[in-house]
This record gives sequence, C-alpha cells and structure tokens, in this order.
Amino acid sequence: MYTIIIANYNRISELNRCLDSIEIAFDGFEEPEIIVVEDASEKKLTDSRITKHILLSKNGGPVRARLEGVKSASFEYILLLDSDDTLLRSAVETIQKITNNNPNYDLYGFTYKGGESLIDFEIKSIKDYCDFVSYEGRTSDYIMLIKADVLSQYVSSHSFRISEIWLFSEIFVKYIGFYSRECIFNYHQDAQEQLSKKKVFRFSLDNYEYQSVSRSVKFFVSFMSVCKCKILRNAWRRRLIKESVLHFNFKALIKVLCLKK
Repeated sequence: MYTIIIANYNRISELNRCLDSIEIAFDGFEEPEIIVVEDASEKKLTDSRITKHILLSKNGGPVRARLEGVKSASFEYILLLDSDDTLLRSAVETIQKITNNNPNYDLYGFTYKGGESLIDFEIKSIKDYCDFVSYEGRTSDYIMLIKADVLSQYVSSHSFRISEIWLFSEIFVKYIGFYSRECIFNYHQDAQEQLSKKKVFRFSLDNYEYQSVSRSVKFFVSFMSVCKCKILRNAWRRRLIKESVLHFNFKALIKVLCLKK
C-alpha cells in the first residue's frame, strides 16, 4: 500500500480535483492512505477520502509540510503530491511497472504528461544528482515516490523553508533513485495561491525564516562543491543573496558572497 502526502495552502477546488484523480487512479487497486497537510491554510476542505488531516499553525513551505506528514505515514512507500496535481488514470499501473522493472531503488521520480523524457536517469551518487539537475533535457517537475523509512530520517534536519533540491541532494549522499521517462500526472498552473511565485518581497525578522536561510546556504555550499554547472550555481547564488538580505541573515550572506562563482 501507499501513503499519499499532499501539501496544501488555501486550495479547495484544486485539492478536491486532486482527490478525485486519486480515486480514479486507484480504482481496482488497494485504497491508499491520504494525508493532507494544511500549511497554515485559512480555509480547508472537509472530505471523507482524507485519512488524516494535519493543520500547521505557521506557514513553513511545502518541504516542511510534507515532512510533517511523514510522521503520520503508515505504509512503506510515500507518494508526494501538490494539491494542484492530478494523477493520470494509468498512474498506479505505471508506478508498479516501473518499480517492478527497476527494483531496489530507494526513491523513484515520475514526470508529468507532456514532460516525458527520452531517457531514464539512474541516481547512484550525489554527483549523478548534480548531473541530473544540470541536464537541459530533463523536465522541470517530478512526482516522487520514496520509502518512508528513508524520508523519515530527514524530518528534523530539513523541516525548514528550503527548496526540494536541497532535501534530495542530502538524500542522494546515502541513497539511490530512479527517474523514469514516463508520466503519471497532469501539471496544472491554475492554482489560486502559489507562495513561491509571489513577486512581493518583504523584509522579515522571523527566526524561522532566518534559520531557513542558514540551512539553505549550508546545503548550497555542500551541493556546489560537487555540482560544476555554472548556470545552476549562479541562479541559486542570486536567490540566496536575496533571501539573506530579506531576512537580515548577514552571516549567510557573507558565506554566499565569498563563494567563487
């Protein structure tokens, strides 16, 4: 059986659509456990298909929300969804085919309809992951299926507002993954609220945000010592400079500025 963790922020119709797609995809298969984590949402959907509904009092970003859900997961594999994703009707069949044909990996990535790749990617080291995220031919979005006992190891150390890339860069230091060329979901861009795409930036003295920047810079320094992709290095360097300034984290700012481009 699978546990599905859905991070949600103020989405009602999108979450309902996501649940509809799960119900259709799992028709004929064993019913999954569905955990919805509300990332300080001001409104929430009441739905009997949700096994566990977790309400966070403070918005901490999707990575933190997903890791909070891991604490309540009951089954071996966790499927990480956003509330504006919808599974394809063939999703479960595709997942089982790929995992059966490619056993012994700790996590699997699946792309969206229209984002199919020409090749599969085997990630057996952090260097492989660096090459993967630097590869221009890969798609921009993946749904991850990961062993619960693997993901649970990162609940405490990564429960901050950090990018998913830093979480998986740490995972691939120890574990191996398989990114499939096949798709299992529809990627929608009609969400009403997407914090990551807001263009209004505010200064903040919030300690959680300060610590989140510190963690992100720590992971960035570690990751960039392996990753040689100049475009990726510079893009993240600019982003972390901005975040360090917005949250008055001058220690983090100095670390980023002192890194070679």
